[in-house]
Amino acid sequence: MKLHRIAQRTCTATGSMYHFFPDRDALLRALLERHTRELRTMMERLEHEVGSEWSDLSTSALVDRLINPFIDFMDRHPDFLPLTRLVRINRGAHDRDVELDQCVSRLHEALIALRRPDATAAERKVIGLSITAISQGFVSLMTRTDDAAIVKLLRTELRRALIAYIDNTLIPERTRAN
Repeated sequence: MKLHRIAQRTCTATGSMYHFFPDRDALLRALLERHTRELRTMMERLEHEVGSEWSDLSTSALVDRLINPFIDFMDRHPDFLPLTRLVRINRGAHDRDVELDQCVSRLHEALIALRRPDATAAERKVIGLSITAISQGFVSLMTRTDDAAIVKLLRTELRRALIAYIDNTLIPERTRAN
């Protein structure tokens, strides 16, 4: 879609759009940057909330605490998944936000340390990367469809996959049933 068509659809003067954005890709980048800032703030808030009460949560409650803010974000910003898809199509894999990635890693490692205090630094890193990979894989699938019903099912499957992985990985070996 050309920038002037976007201006028409948003009831914005075309000249105003070109004043702020030289082309459609600049507009898409600006929207993605705005969403990324909000996601980073959300993840930083979650990171600061992690505490001893998180260690007492059931796995399903822990996963809900972890993913519900992101699900709420996607609901508040229905343009996020299509925007991500457009950016991926137009530029390939979009540039990752390093600060956001670091915040996610710190959050995951804090959760792992709470749930598996016996885990080595290498184990915490690998488990954290695995949680991230599971989440990113499902979000990537969500960006590949316009079907809201499929997206809803993928959200459910993301939750189930994380619960299964965390149940199998973050419960100390000595407390698992054989």
